[in-house]
Amino acid sequence: MPEGDTIHTIARLLREQLVGQTVQSLIVRSHGRVASLEGQVIDAIQARGKHLLISIAEAVVHVHLGMDGAWYERAGPPSRRGAEDRLWVEITTPRRTLRCLDARVAELLRRDRVEDHPALKSLGPDLLDEAEPDWPAVLERARRDHAASITDVLFDQKIVSGLGNIYRCELLFLFGLKPSKPAREVSDETLLAMLQEGRRLLRFNLGRLNRQTREQGGTWVHGRQRKTCHRCGKPVRHDPPGADGRWTWWCPRCQR
Repeated sequence: MPEGDTIHTIARLLREQLVGQTVQSLIVRSHGRVASLEGQVIDAIQARGKHLLISIAEAVVHVHLGMDGAWYERAGPPSRRGAEDRLWVEITTPRRTLRCLDARVAELLRRDRVEDHPALKSLGPDLLDEAEPDWPAVLERARRDHAASITDVLFDQKIVSGLGNIYRCELLFLFGLKPSKPAREVSDETLLAMLQEGRRLLRFNLGRLNRQTREQGGTWVHGRQRKTCHRCGKPVRHDPPGADGRWTWWCPRCQR
């Protein structure tokens, strides 16, 4: 699943291509062709955590890419399945046609009801917002589930939004914590420092072609199966997906 910095970069690229353009045709998977918005102007595109919001007149197209979704110009890449079967959103303007394929969610919302959407109103602060999060409130939310692991807390978009599996693995390594460690055993100071470092890394990588979490480039553990730890030289562990459905990379020696 794309990290928050990727979604913000996609939003910027879509803004450059679509904002101010007139809709000639709009298809949203859950609604089919939306004739009522033809001739209307696309006036805003924003990222909120891992969600994209495309505002057109009194409507908003809400997209969550999930694990496999992506935007393409025209038909998209070759596939055994036809692009039509994979299509979630198609926007045609006088300049171009953009298609979103293989998304998790694509739906049409009323603009005045966006803030009532369950998936959006429950989001914690976006770590890529210009405004600094209310950190005491963030910590309060992070402490509500006494059974949560530190992994659960970093993943929970209701606490802060934008962190995904890459940053989760990297933050756990940077702070020397094994993925299964109960969050209640992590001090407020450490948890706050982790989330603030997550914000710094997201902002640092915003718009970068190659994401990095080390000064030397690349990552500390994520994606480094069958390689050795940069710090201790021991093999990086690559654990199969758990309940969250995601692989975990970590160093058993450096993370306790």
